[in-house]
Amino acid sequence: MKLAHVYLRGGTYLIAANAQTVDGVWIAQAPYVLLDESSASDSEIGEAVARALGASRTGIPHPRQEDWKAVAAPLLEAAGVKSHAELMRGSRSVTVESEGETADVVPSRNLGARGGFEPVPDAARRASLADREALGALVGELLRDVCT
Repeated sequence: MKLAHVYLRGGTYLIAANAQTVDGVWIAQAPYVLLDESSASDSEIGEAVARALGASRTGIPHPRQEDWKAVAAPLLEAAGVKSHAELMRGSRSVTVESEGETADVVPSRNLGARGGFEPVPDAARRASLADREALGALVGELLRDVCT
């Protein structure tokens, strides 16, 4: 499986690839793509999501406890924030999962810094990875209309 996250915060999309550790934990990783909500086209959003999915991988070493701050730093830097709590404030998020030629876009509820993002699987929708415009439109729609 391939995994990416798309955050919408302060009028900016942040799209991040994810890698799964050998212990099964998903961690944000490069590439990190920032797009302006008011000017990004659906095709641009879909293309950035597809690139993030292409960079997703599994089987990376699981970080040691003392390494987690460094693991989280690139995502926080890309978001322009100093902490996970600051990232959570005002953010909306969808998870994009793919196996093969389709992507499942799963919206989330923002439960704050302690609760994280809670998936809303009943509101998930599927898109073809080949149709970048439709994928981007679906991501934007779920972030605006379903995520809280």
